[in-house]
Amino acid sequence: MSYKALYRKYRPSTFENVFGQDHIVKTLKNAIYNNKIGHAYLFCGTRGTGKTTIAKIFSRMINCLEMKENMPCGKCEICTANNIDDIADIIEIDAASNNGVDEIRELKNKIKLVPVLCKYKVYIIDEVHMLSTGAFNALLKTLEEPPEHAIFILATTEPQKLPITIISRCQRFDFKKISVNDIFKRLRYISDCENIKIDDDALYEISRISDGALRDSICLLEQVSSFVEDNKNIIVSDIYEIKGSISFDELINLIKFYLNNDNEKILEKIEDMYLKGKDFNLISQDLLLIFRNIYVYKKAKMYFDKQDIQNKEIIIKLSNNFSIKEIENIIKKLDETINQIRSSHYPNIIFETFLLDNINNKEIDKNFSEKIEEGIIKKENLNIEKKVEKKIDNVLEIENNESKDKIKKILKNEKKLINKQIQNKDIIINNTIALASIDEKKYIINALKDINRYLVNDKYKICASIIEDSNIVACSVDHILFTCKYESIVNEFDNNLLMIINLLYEIFSKKYVVAAITEKYWNEKRPYYVNLMKTKDGIKLIEEIIDENNDKIENNEIIDNYVSIFGNDLIEMEDE
Repeated sequence: MSYKALYRKYRPSTFENVFGQDHIVKTLKNAIYNNKIGHAYLFCGTRGTGKTTIAKIFSRMINCLEMKENMPCGKCEICTANNIDDIADIIEIDAASNNGVDEIRELKNKIKLVPVLCKYKVYIIDEVHMLSTGAFNALLKTLEEPPEHAIFILATTEPQKLPITIISRCQRFDFKKISVNDIFKRLRYISDCENIKIDDDALYEISRISDGALRDSICLLEQVSSFVEDNKNIIVSDIYEIKGSISFDELINLIKFYLNNDNEKILEKIEDMYLKGKDFNLISQDLLLIFRNIYVYKKAKMYFDKQDIQNKEIIIKLSNNFSIKEIENIIKKLDETINQIRSSHYPNIIFETFLLDNINNKEIDKNFSEKIEEGIIKKENLNIEKKVEKKIDNVLEIENNESKDKIKKILKNEKKLINKQIQNKDIIINNTIALASIDEKKYIINALKDINRYLVNDKYKICASIIEDSNIVACSVDHILFTCKYESIVNEFDNNLLMIINLLYEIFSKKYVVAAITEKYWNEKRPYYVNLMKTKDGIKLIEEIIDENNDKIENNEIIDNYVSIFGNDLIEMEDE
């Protein structure tokens, strides 16, 4: 067979030709130069990153027959050998097929023999994690105290599977994934040498989807060069055709269908991809990368600007359609979807279920903090208009129409208050911190120390329990900001907001504007306000638009009875 695969043909034979592993190359070259060659090395890293290649180069260099100033001559029989398999003293073992105790025992017997030609007898054990427990035990003593002429180089993609006793006896080198730019440069060099006509965009796409594995990228380049007709230029669509993925524009269209809640077009697109044999695992990964870039842009704009990311303008424009919370939710579910797709016989169904389920469960996250920073205060539709007032009629038969109307009025007021307070939550946070007083905070914390006495009060016991599970982080003369450890407690706080305000009124004889957030959210936003305090203008107050007609619930017997019955779940939203 005269033809040689490109990844074998262009495998580096010297350290100078190795791409992307400069830290390892430098360390090994210095070890040779300073004559500090160890007896056991462990090369760890993902596939196609150069573990075996560097092991072979290192084996040849330390065995140079005419070393000059501790550096290989590059001219002797060892240095110029075309194939390392021709050198009897450099033995490469595949641990996947030689993983038993007997094979290792045979190795131990042969290792005692002195080298035939070289200075060292080098054993390169590839995929060493595949050895059995017995084989590891048989290797252990030899690895610790090998003959002076023996050197072990162990290579693995899964170092976590190795016994710690093996790892501790080796010098460990962790191979990093090769950067997209380094892969691109190497592919361009190979393409020019092989007269392969290919666009830069296509080369970049190969570099990206190879996921840091140079060997994989060279194999894909070779495959796509065979796919296209002779003398035809290779373009990006050819890569998508071979790999089973779809273009960036198609992914963006899919996201647009998602944003428009267009179930029909989503299903049509997925069916079209399925019939064309597209790889839904790759498509999901590409989609995950887009949402990751959106997330990075929203969380760290300066970092995003410095990164070499394609289609930045589209990513930025797309980010305006998502809140941070929604992106986090999508990324989490996408990761779960990818894991399900890998083990499913129906990946198309898993993928369409992910998209359609997310459409039906989109969370309303107004991203108040970003809007405050941008000086935008916008009222959002919170869908609280679906309040279930029929609970009154269904649970109890109220004969007194006057009382019934009064209860309904209370519920309506409560709904308005919840609506306004939730809309203005980040504005309340801003104003509470702007006017915060240490004395007020100490006063309120001290007054709420005996909040547990309300735990036996039927009317306020739930509110007292919520306050007891919360922390006060900032107070002003008429504002209190609480933090809760879990999102569920914040939801309970919001669901019982009016009753909490009333409880505080009973304690302080004063109406407070209150808000609750998670500790995580507070830790994220606190540095922002601290930095604002250090500026010349400080924290600016923002107008709060809260219904002024939401007075304290009257303490007559009829009202208290009905509030005690409905108060805990009045804010529950129910689909009609």
